Amino acid sequence: NEFSNWCGNRLYVMCVSGEGREGTKSKIARFRGDGLCRAQPDASACTAGSIPPRRTRTLPAWMRDPQVLILSYESARLYAADLQGVDSSYCCDMIILDEAHRLKNQFSQSRKVLARLPCKRRVLLTGTPMQNRMEEWFSVFDFANRGVLGTSSQFMKKFVNPIHKGREPGASHKEKKVLRELSSELARLRTRYCLSMSNAVLAKMLPSRLTQIVVCRPTELQMKLYDRVLQTKDTRVALAFRNIQLLQQLCNHPKL
Repeated sequence: NEFSNWCGNRLYVMCVSGEGREGTKSKIARFRGDGLCRAQPDASACTAGSIPPRRTRTLPAWMRDPQVLILSYESARLYAADLQGVDSSYCCDMIILDEAHRLKNQFSQSRKVLARLPCKRRVLLTGTPMQNRMEEWFSVFDFANRGVLGTSSQFMKKFVNPIHKGREPGASHKEKKVLRELSSELARLRTRYCLSMSNAVLAKMLPSRLTQIVVCRPTELQMKLYDRVLQTKDTRVALAFRNIQLLQQLCNHPKL
């Protein structure tokens, strides 16, 4: 609906949601433009990432190739190979990630997979751009602006360590001066690469918030899978966190 409100009929948006493995792979292939384009006779509409010409835009949605693909972090991670294609040289023109603070761990599997997707531009959306640790902020910033702050080790050496020293109670005048200079430099970079909007500005652009709580009973299949996860005897901490995520996904849909 939001794409229709802002773009009208210029874009065909396709959403991946619970179609199963083959259905998801088919939608990704159609988004990439793999195979024949259904928007004949105008072949230019088959170009991945392009806006269809005016004549093609008048066709029903199902006759056009999608220019926008919406899918979850989990689906993007699971079907990364399909998104990259056979030669892994092109995924899309632009990746837009909502809830981008999920990328704050630069060693997480989701971030590693998404960072490898070949695209021209990356846009991150988040309500919490500033994280508790500078390394987490670096992970989010570097995902969209790779190399601007150097590597992770270079960022630690140039910014994190000196700033931490300047914050210590017994910091010298020189260390405090370095702290102020580095903080100002990071602030300039943040202003240059990050667009911040206050709630007052967003309130004029977004509809009023509506909160609805709907209680849904799990299906028989969900209960069986839920019990199966609970019966796992391995008590390793890493596996425990994985199981918690599995239980959350099961509560949403078994196919996740």
